[in-house]
Parts: sequence; structure tokens; C-alpha cells
Amino acid sequence: WHTWPEANGGTASAFAKTIEDVQAKYPEVTFEMDAVADSGDSYKTKIKTAAAGGELPDIFFTWGGGFSDAFVEGGKVLCLDDYTTQETLDRMISGTTDFFKYNDKLYGYPLRANVGVLFCNKAMFDEVGLAIPTTFDELLEVCKAFNEKGTVPFAIGAKNLSDIAWWTDQLTQRIAGADYVNQILAGTATYDCPETLAAAQAFTDLIAAGAFDSGASAMSRDEAYTLFTSEINPMYFCGSWYCSNVMNSEIADKVVVTKFPTIEGGKGANTEFLGGADQTFMINSNVKNPEKVVEVYTYMCERLSENVLMGGAGLPAWKTDADVASIDNKLLADVYDLYKGSTGVSLWWDNALLAEPATNHMDAAGKLFLGGITPEEFVKMNTEIMQ
Repeated sequence: WHTWPEANGGTASAFAKTIEDVQAKYPEVTFEMDAVADSGDSYKTKIKTAAAGGELPDIFFTWGGGFSDAFVEGGKVLCLDDYTTQETLDRMISGTTDFFKYNDKLYGYPLRANVGVLFCNKAMFDEVGLAIPTTFDELLEVCKAFNEKGTVPFAIGAKNLSDIAWWTDQLTQRIAGADYVNQILAGTATYDCPETLAAAQAFTDLIAAGAFDSGASAMSRDEAYTLFTSEINPMYFCGSWYCSNVMNSEIADKVVVTKFPTIEGGKGANTEFLGGADQTFMINSNVKNPEKVVEVYTYMCERLSENVLMGGAGLPAWKTDADVASIDNKLLADVYDLYKGSTGVSLWWDNALLAEPATNHMDAAGKLFLGGITPEEFVKMNTEIMQ
């Protein structure tokens, strides 16, 4: 099972090529595919239901961290330790398997990395004489300036609560630092601290500055994609997978990508990113002939990593000799240049946390976005959630 139906973007093309590569190398293997487009939570619901009913396929796409914890704890997933050589591990980029380990055992290989970046329509900035912001204070001023021109600064699909949580989580990382955020996610540090309160306040400051459309809570992620590429909004904070969408649009030559702005006094450097390698395929623990399945699986994961990069749909999770300069997707090449100097990464919180805490965390972010709770109440709610 996977989330890339045919003709559904750059990743779908990369995956189709990967399956061609795999079938060419292993002609004796027959594949039965089932794809669900995952612009929302439909696929996550599908695999949770299948796991509960003992109906998972041999290989299925999923996310690391807290999302797949229940599958592992329930004995639904094959542990890869007995099938993974050091030579295979050495071909992976350091740190990319971290989110697929449970109790120090490996249950998935990385496919690609994606990190949060700021997409900016440089032409729209130039029209009003504004520079791309590099600090949070500059970002607030840019938001106010665009509003004075009658332009809503940011696209956001706030109907997807995870898209709101990206903002609170990224701001928390910029103020508290990636190391502390990872301690929160691991349960070894408290959420109740001045840094998380400052992050929640920074988010409400952005809202007060008119950063988002008042009707954004009714907009899906796909609608936000369209608003940005239709030049309704000059900025969009999203994962680097969106590079492919932009490059296939009419504004490809107008858009630049940049790091999320730094915050004065914050502990998070601009070389720290929200995201990382959070996507994997896992293998059903009841699969027949696991040695052969893992052999095919390994080749598939490694080929997908390179095909995604060369197709401009994501950053590699496996080491590659591919010529990055030859990538048609200049935006992804630019993200790669930003990311290769990374000094810290925090996984998307909705995937890092267990299912119930993740849902509650996103719900709290949604309430903060709508003004239903204060920053202080947001911190109190999340402190209880993380406990």
C-alpha cells in the first residue's frame, strides 16, 4: 500500500519509476498495488483499521515516530535487525533511521527527507518593494506591509490541523532549539517552560499582524497549494515536498525558498529544521519468505530515495552519487543546499507523538489559531498532553 496514485505529483512519478526499477531487477516478483492519495487523513485511517483487523498487506507505507508505535507494539511489523547488514546501514545518511527505531530495534528504512521551508513569491515582494524576511521581526513587518496593500501574506490549509501545528512547532524549535524540542518529544523534558509560551505568543502575534486569511480554517491543504500558486498569497510555509507542485505551476520562475526566520534571543539556529526522514515502508510480521521480501524492499527504498531526489520531489535519505546540479527542480536543489548544512532536526510533531497526544496537540493548535484559547492555556494543555 502507498499514497501516490498515478499522475499525482512528483513523488508518484518517482515511485512509478522505482517500481519499474524493482521489477526489472526482480522479474520473478509480482506486485499488487493499492494507492490512496493522502492530502488528508484517509490513508492513516485505512492502515490503522487494517492493523486492528489483522489485514495489513506485505509492505505498507507509513510514518515513523509515534504514528507507527502501536503497529510495532502490537507485533504487526517485522523487525529488520536480523536482516540488515552494516553495509546496508552505511549506505543511509546518518540519522535517517532514528524515527523508525523502537526500543533500539529497527522496523523501517528511510525513503526521503522533507523539511519545512518558507516559499516566497519574489515577484510579489518586488512589486511592493519588500525584502524576503530573515528574522521574525522582519516577518511581522512584511505581514503588516502586505496587508496595507490588501494582500493576505500567507496561504495556510487550516482545515488540516497539522498545518497549523507546523507553525507552533517551528516557532517552538526556533525559540527552544531542536535539542530541547526532541527532549520534549521523547518525554524527557517538560513542555511547560518560558520558551514554549514565547512560541505560542509569537504565533498569536503573527495572527494579529494579519498573516492569515480569516477564513483559512475552512481551507484544505490542497486549497492552500492553489492559493499560493495562483498568486493570491505571497508566502507559504510548507514541507519541501511542495517544491514539485511549484515547479509544475506557472509561477515556478517567481518563487524562492528560504529558511524559517530566526527569533531574537532564541536558542534555535537557522540551520535547524522541522521535518527530517519521517516516511518509510514497513513489512508485515506475518510475511512469507521474509529474507526475499527484505532484499526486494531494500532495493526499493534505496532506489526511491534517489528517484525522488532526481525527480525533484524530496531530499535523499540514502547516500547518492547523483549530480544534484542536474535536477530540473531548482527549488529542491536550493532546499538541498540549505539542508546539507543542517545542525539539528525535529520530526513533525504529528508523526513524532503517539496517536492520541498528536491529535490533542493539533486540536490545541487549532484552538489557538481561532483565538479560542490564550498562549498560556495552550502551554497548559500541551503540558498535560505531553505527560
